[in-house]
Amino acid sequence: MSSSKKKILRKAELMDGEAVHQKPGISGKGKLMILIATGIIAILIIFLVMLSMGVLHRSTTALSVGPLKISAAEYNFNYFSSVSSYVSNLTNYGITAEQMQLDVTKPLDQQPCPVGEEGETWGDFFREQVESSLRQTGELYLEAEAAGYTLPEESKKSIDDSISQLKEYCDSSNISLNRYLTKNYGEGVNEAVVRTALERIYLVSYYGTEKNESYTFTNDEVQKYYNENKSDFDMVDFRSFAISGTPAEDTAPDAAEDTDAENPDDDQASADEDNTAATEKAMAEAKQKADKMLASVTDEASFISLALENAAEDEKETYKKPEATLMTGTYSSQLSEDLSKWLFDDARKKGDKAVIASDTGYTVVYMLSRYRSPSSTVNVRHILIKPEVPEGTAATDEQKSAAKTTAEQIYNEWKGGGMTEDSFAELAKQKSTDPGSAENGGLYENVYNGQMTTEFNNWCFDTSRKSGDSGIVETEYGYHIMYFSGKGDDYWTVQVRNTLVSNAFDDYLATLEQKYPLKKHSFGMDMTGKL
Repeated sequence: MSSSKKKILRKAELMDGEAVHQKPGISGKGKLMILIATGIIAILIIFLVMLSMGVLHRSTTALSVGPLKISAAEYNFNYFSSVSSYVSNLTNYGITAEQMQLDVTKPLDQQPCPVGEEGETWGDFFREQVESSLRQTGELYLEAEAAGYTLPEESKKSIDDSISQLKEYCDSSNISLNRYLTKNYGEGVNEAVVRTALERIYLVSYYGTEKNESYTFTNDEVQKYYNENKSDFDMVDFRSFAISGTPAEDTAPDAAEDTDAENPDDDQASADEDNTAATEKAMAEAKQKADKMLASVTDEASFISLALENAAEDEKETYKKPEATLMTGTYSSQLSEDLSKWLFDDARKKGDKAVIASDTGYTVVYMLSRYRSPSSTVNVRHILIKPEVPEGTAATDEQKSAAKTTAEQIYNEWKGGGMTEDSFAELAKQKSTDPGSAENGGLYENVYNGQMTTEFNNWCFDTSRKSGDSGIVETEYGYHIMYFSGKGDDYWTVQVRNTLVSNAFDDYLATLEQKYPLKKHSFGMDMTGKL
């Protein structure tokens, strides 16, 4: 065969994919499949490495508010911060997480939430909270940026200090900061994520405060709103005596008696009927007793006397005191809806009396007076010195002592320099660790009784307090160097103005919801809510 014919035959064999002289081994197609598989494995390995390092959590969007993208890592930080804050608040009220059927060591999406909607889990509960918070924070952050707001230096310092203190805590516990953050706040959370989240929160707080302060209302506007909404601000004094309609224990039927083992449902139905009958009888007797007392009330003195006469034997001693029946309340206090409606009826006048029904009995009431709060607010300056401890940890006695010494030194410095309000304000700007008032010279205006923490409040509202008074007060937050500036506005006007400001700000937020739509990103959301 000629060489040219051999070349033609060889070409034909290759075109058919059947090279007769090819050595045994992997075909070209097989090699391609191996390369593809190897590439997929490599990508998967890179993906898993990025996942384990939190890179994907930090680069994947879980939530967006308008143009602002919130990563899965930042979502996690806010989510688990919300969980931690909720548990901490429960503790403050003497309630354990266990009592609320909440176990933070287990997946929250698998735990029914007793305080949520039907079928809602604790995961759903916290997601709803954090998404609402992130939405509002995101909207205000975008508005602050658009308005040219930047983070104040004292806010930057507060963030730096918080992170530095947390680093010191981690160093003392032999754990890296990022490992601590991941362990406590979820995958992807590191120092940069925390700093970004805190910067947004601080900027929003700064912007929101200034936005609220921009709303002003005239005295006429305040008076007009009060006149149209008196029940929201007024207080009432009245006399009250409750008569129980609950059956006494010794008269209630015992479901355990005369039971029929073969027909337990019949026994239960019979017991329910007996209980209903006993309750109806007790309620009827309570109503009769209340009506009789009401008919005998002629004035305030007779009400006090009749309350003692109708009191149970073990309550007689209590009702010998006239103040036992005296009550003060607001429409929004813990009064029943029916009682509130009666007390705050515009036609109500002194001496009016009534019997108000409830699920457990009847209450005889006697109207005394309705009025606006007579109390005044105060204006006060303070310089807060916090013990230097990592965020979320309790201060030691040594740390408290160091903070107290610093506070005393600053206080003595001020007393040695003329003791003026202006010099106090200047020191507050330089020394105070309270970001809410430092820039304003430590000033809190129109503080109402009960607004501040107990020790702070008691100092401000001491009956002997006068302008220029000063001192040092210890609270859970640290040591406060105090300066009493003087009386503020009447409390009721502060209430009305605060309501008007709140309404205006709420209207503003409603416009932002339309301006910056919220969007959830399923891939990123799947990375959230897991430790």
